[in-house]
Amino acid sequence: MPDPKSSINYYEILEISENATRKEIVEAYQRAKAVYSKDSMALYSLYSDEESNNMVNLIEEAYQVLINPQRRELYNREHNINSHRAVVNIIFDKPGELGRSFVETPNFGDTSDDYEDPKINKAAFKAYVSVSKQESASKVPEYKLDESFESKIRFEEEFSGVFLQQIRKYKNMNLGYLSNVTKVAVYHLEAIEREDYKAMPARVYVRGFIKSYAKALDLDFDKVVDAYMKRYDKALEK
Repeated sequence: MPDPKSSINYYEILEISENATRKEIVEAYQRAKAVYSKDSMALYSLYSDEESNNMVNLIEEAYQVLINPQRRELYNREHNINSHRAVVNIIFDKPGELGRSFVETPNFGDTSDDYEDPKINKAAFKAYVSVSKQESASKVPEYKLDESFESKIRFEEEFSGVFLQQIRKYKNMNLGYLSNVTKVAVYHLEAIEREDYKAMPARVYVRGFIKSYAKALDLDFDKVVDAYMKRYDKALEK
């Protein structure tokens, strides 16, 4: 297992290759979090609570960088890592529609006979370009004011993932833009909206993500955080 005090890189922390796919990164992250959780009896006698917490923080840091294509590419350059694989995160998010596609470039270091080149979706790349414009926008997207929905937001007490998604779409923000503003990975934003608690990191991170999400949507973040975390805690009690 990695030593929390060592200077190993993010790939070594998650125990994956430098050409790992997104799926492999997610699986490695979930596996590592389980290993270093407080409930892991396997490491109970090997690490102190402080060491385990340090490792969990390193795992989270490594995941947040490697799961984001742009941050991963920058990290690779800064650390002279020659990865043959690049991942383009393409986000489709129009009114009433949510979908994503990941296009991976060929691993040119793989010369095996069974290697297949990925199919490049030209329509997906066009969508990526249009979405990227909002991601890099310096101003908050404009939207048409709906007094009825604004009233519902003001008096709402139950801020579920579905309702947060409705507010985000009402305010004309796609997940790429929200991720750029909040610095929260799209993967986690989706999990928040789906209320997929098993796909989320530790509670302290979730609370911070919700606060950033609410701030970006100009909501009463204390109210939103309290309401969402009650749902989170109740779901995990079952």
